Amino acid sequence: MGRIRCIKPEFPQSESIGALTRDARLLFIQLWTLVDDEGRTRGNSRMLASLLYPYDADAGKLMEGWLKELEDSDHIRRYVVDSHTYLEVLNWLNHQKIDRPSISKLPPFDESSRVLAKVSVGREGKGREGIKEGEAPEAFVLPDWIPIPVWEDWLDVRKKKRAVNTPHALRLAVAELEKLRQTGESPVGVINQSILRGYTGLFPIKQNSNGNGSLFKPNAQPKPKILSRPGE
Repeated sequence: MGRIRCIKPEFPQSESIGALTRDARLLFIQLWTLVDDEGRTRGNSRMLASLLYPYDADAGKLMEGWLKELEDSDHIRRYVVDSHTYLEVLNWLNHQKIDRPSISKLPPFDESSRVLAKVSVGREGKGREGIKEGEAPEAFVLPDWIPIPVWEDWLDVRKKKRAVNTPHALRLAVAELEKLRQTGESPVGVINQSILRGYTGLFPIKQNSNGNGSLFKPNAQPKPKILSRPGE
């Protein structure tokens, strides 16, 4: 059920709001009528299009682009819990003053639920990365046994090598990492090896040249350089 919300008079003069397209601004305001008193709602883009734009046939194709714009500008964030996508308005209480707020029945965001990779549709409905126009984006959620920083470093390597980080490709990578993990390989060590060697895939850790162990230990740190003093 929708909720009655207020718009502050200074809203149109906000520089962060002014940087949005008009469509994204309208969506942002309309989202306020769906979110609960803690700023959360279900985040499926097709569901949002049907609720907020029931008379606009093209809204389903354009919704993901608008949401991505709001997400990239830090007005909202989306996350996944138990395979369900949720959305929350960031800095919600800066936008609304709520008397006697109700406790949210939706799960809160945490780092393990962050949507890390999405295949999205552009503002004009033009598909990217192999997704057909109007097709709903898939969400990929990183397992909690893979550290986010090292994973993102590896994704950067893949981008530089022109490998496409689609949700399907990343799910395959996690599946391969899980197989290696079951054989006793360190997930962090495997990823570090791919980062340092410039691999777009994930492979068993290679031993060093003398066979005495891995060059890619999970918490390995580079040895500090020792600078000689003048005259030594």
